[in-house]
Amino acid sequence: MSAGSSAFIVMSSFAIIQSPDGKYSVEQHDDFGEIGMGSPWFGHITIHGTKAQPPNQLYGEAALFSPDSRFVALEELFETRPFRTKLVVVELPRCKIFTVRVQPHGRATPVRWVTPSKLVYTIWSVGTARENLEWDAPPPTPEKKGFLGL
Repeated sequence: MSAGSSAFIVMSSFAIIQSPDGKYSVEQHDDFGEIGMGSPWFGHITIHGTKAQPPNQLYGEAALFSPDSRFVALEELFETRPFRTKLVVVELPRCKIFTVRVQPHGRATPVRWVTPSKLVYTIWSVGTARENLEWDAPPPTPEKKGFLGL
């Protein structure tokens, strides 16, 4: 290494999904893969541009930002036996977690945001047909300004 040069550690990632406003991104780490033969892919994530991080769990490939970038919807691995996931929505930038649904014996996966506050998601369980459902986001929580809210 010559004088004046710097060494950088580059962390490998599977994919990076950017928010519509460009303030946030979800980095899917290179540990994404099957958790069992023929299973969907899950791995660890980092959300860049936030004040905190979601729990250190395994998340699915789908990461859907709301049109206004206030939320990101994620499928979280809940259990492997029986296989089931839960759908969570992360409010940005605070990383407040809303559990939309814990699916018994199957998956709950985000599909699309139809408005900045309405998410369409699909559920599926063994022996049942897929079904699309909707979730309405709560109104924004005002941020506290300091001592006594001043």
